[in-house]
Amino acid sequence: MSFVIRQYNKSDHDLVLKLHVEGLNQFNARFNDPYLDQDIDNIEDHYLKKDGDFIVGLINDRIVGMGAYRKRNNDVAEIKRIRID
Repeated sequence: MSFVIRQYNKSDHDLVLKLHVEGLNQFNARFNDPYLDQDIDNIEDHYLKKDGDFIVGLINDRIVGMGAYRKRNNDVAEIKRIRID
């Protein structure tokens, strides 16, 4: 078994979206709130280009986890979008 953590790639989007929606469904939350979900639609602009990061965890090349953070200031970051399959 191989476990890898790496930075998100645009080609990961469909699998990351699927993991995100499955996580919301566990708590009867909803998807497609234009304000709450706009970061998932454009991960690069919301995290990677704003002093943040978005990572995926893979087991045997299958995405099984994700997480992100956004820098708020020089001392504080906000952890976002933690999902584990």
